[in-house]
Amino acid sequence: MLLLIEKKAHAYVFASIGCKKWDTCAPEAILSAVGGQLTDIHGKPIPYHANVVHKNTGGVLATVENHDWYVNKIRDNVDAEVLAKFESVKAAPPTLEAQLSQKTLNIPKTSSPAKVNDSSETTHF
Repeated sequence: MLLLIEKKAHAYVFASIGCKKWDTCAPEAILSAVGGQLTDIHGKPIPYHANVVHKNTGGVLATVENHDWYVNKIRDNVDAEVLAKFESVKAAPPTLEAQLSQKTLNIPKTSSPAKVNDSSETTHF
């Protein structure tokens, strides 16, 4: 990413499904801050939500400029059968933590509001 930012490289192509989300998350943030882009090799954004597969199964393409040009060059010059091996992102089964974060907690409300002062204002807890 530094070579891209310093304009010593035009593109970074990781044509493998071996890297994980934690390998691309911080570099993508830095690259994005300087106007660059990091996607899979099909040009699709790499998601980082709780239910995503950790592997970047679509490979990685990073650029500071002309990102779509590189996506098109890859699509036009790499055999379709090879490109098909780089899958789009698939959702992983939700983790227990993700399931719990989606649940609404049923916390009972207090039966009466507490007085803040002698005026008519009340605060609800």
